Amino acid sequence: KDIAEAASVANKDAFLGVIFSFNVAVPVAVKKELESSKVKLFEENVIYNLLENYKRWVEEEKNAERKNAFENLSFPGKIFIMPNHCFRVSNPLICGVEVMEGKIKKGATLISENAEKIGTVRVIQREKKEVDSASKGQQIAISVAGATFGRQVKEKQTLYVDISKEDMALLEKKYSSSLSQEEKDLLKEIKKIKGIVVF
Repeated sequence: KDIAEAASVANKDAFLGVIFSFNVAVPVAVKKELESSKVKLFEENVIYNLLENYKRWVEEEKNAERKNAFENLSFPGKIFIMPNHCFRVSNPLICGVEVMEGKIKKGATLISENAEKIGTVRVIQREKKEVDSASKGQQIAISVAGATFGRQVKEKQTLYVDISKEDMALLEKKYSSSLSQEEKDLLKEIKKIKGIVVF
């Protein structure tokens, strides 16, 4: 009965749908049933350890959830096209940029200050090594598919990572605590560029 109730809660909130066993032996049959459910069991003979283990587990799970989400979500990013750093004009365009705010990842779609779609980041190189992403303050080389230097992209231009409404909603509601104030401000800036009402 306890497992069924905890499983019902776990379907809504995995961090609340747990079972604590304080100073009580849990039968093997119950443990097997727990393994096939979404319910996490915490067993301890010391109450302090029970609470500490639970807190640690919640933190680890939330960190893992954030990491997985951020790998798949478009993250706010703002880059500056450095002058005299065009290495290839097109097919794909390759140029040097500085990350001004946030983060830029492989696969990100770039837009201009007028919300014009520029192209997709295919490769990011930092110190001649390919990387998956780059953060504020880093100078990198990027290859951009679908853009031509001198047309869509120009020296000293500022570009932004395009973020879908769905990703924006997740970043603002579910993962807001994981964003710095600068990243939240950048998200608002991108929303304004895309013509989305900002309150």
